[in-house]
Amino acid sequence: MDIRHLRYFTAVAEELHFTRAAEKLGIRQPPLSQQIQQLEREIGSPLFHRLSRGVELTAVGASFLQDAKAILAHIDQALANARQVARGDKGRLRMGLSMSVTAHPWIARLIRDYRAQHPGVQLTLELNDFGQLTDAVRDGALDVALVRGRTAEIPGLTTYAVVEERLLAALPMGHRLAGAATLDLAELADEDFLIIPRTAGPNIYDIIIAACREAGFSPRIVQEVPAFPPLLNLVEAGLGVALAPDSMRNMRLEGVRLLDLQGGYDTAPIMLVYRANEGTAAVRALVTQARRAAAIRTTPTP
Repeated sequence: MDIRHLRYFTAVAEELHFTRAAEKLGIRQPPLSQQIQQLEREIGSPLFHRLSRGVELTAVGASFLQDAKAILAHIDQALANARQVARGDKGRLRMGLSMSVTAHPWIARLIRDYRAQHPGVQLTLELNDFGQLTDAVRDGALDVALVRGRTAEIPGLTTYAVVEERLLAALPMGHRLAGAATLDLAELADEDFLIIPRTAGPNIYDIIIAACREAGFSPRIVQEVPAFPPLLNLVEAGLGVALAPDSMRNMRLEGVRLLDLQGGYDTAPIMLVYRANEGTAAVRALVTQARRAAAIRTTPTP
């Protein structure tokens, strides 16, 4: 018995006529009759009473018809599901986000637009630090990740910069330099600094340290904070100053003044990280969407 037998039987049961069923199936009537006879031999009982002008179901045939329709419905649904997964309209997408990227509005737009375009895809998010996320993508525990910083070349992984920003100086509102239009980074040489720990964001940490050294000093770090939003809360509380990405303007903290740095300093870009083969269609759709929406060399509107 195969799927063809079930489809042939169901067509005859619905038409109650071999010739009409054969026309519906697009085959000749004799082969159809032979297939039904094979099915009856396998079951061990007639499925139809042959009449002078058609057929009618036997009790066995009526019972078998219910199961045959259910089986065919499951098969059709399985095919539809598989085609949706193949198109990226259904399936699962496991996305990792580093804490230092979550405040950027581009990330929220990407996730919102992807969910709107692929409502059948189950999207799960994981927050973690840079190293944990890139390892998880490499090992297959995550499909993609958005992290801040250029990743070292990792076999099997592809990276793509989707957002680049400038560094800003973050000062408490009552700071002596808070009223300036722009700031020379060297003016912060004697300040206490708050910074993202290197374990959480190695690239952004290195860039901040390098920017300070380029300005002629090594920052006096008094506190490491694992993400920029709570870091700026501590700046607001007066614990020190910080350097932060331009997207932090969106936090709108009343007690923090964000100033452009004279000369301009690039921060670490937000990178999309995924396995080189791009995985399922759901993953490929996200990668394509992110590449098209990439905000390279742009900054968000305050």
